[in-house]
Amino acid sequence: MWNRNNNHMMGWEGTTGMGVIGVLVVLLLVIITVLVIFTIIKIARENKGGQTTPAHKLSDNEALSILQKRFAQGEISEEEYLRMKDVLKEK
Repeated sequence: MWNRNNNHMMGWEGTTGMGVIGVLVVLLLVIITVLVIFTIIKIARENKGGQTTPAHKLSDNEALSILQKRFAQGEISEEEYLRMKDVLKEK
C-alpha cells in the first residue's frame, strides 16, 4: 500500500521537496537565461549605431562621400559641410 509519509524516491527528494532533478532543471534554466542575456548584449554592442567601420578607419573618399550625403539630406548646413570638408583635406 501507499504510505503518505514515505513518498520520496530513494533519497532523491531533498528538504525543499524539489529533489535533485528539480534543482538541476532550475540551474539549467538559469544558465540558459544568462547565455541569452549575454548574447543579446553582444549583438546589441556589435550593431550599435548601425556603423560597422569606425570613423577614424574610413578612407578619405568614404568620409567625403558620407559628408556629401549628410549635406544633401539636410543633416548639416553648408557652413558645417565646408568646414568638415576642409578638415578632411588636411588629413
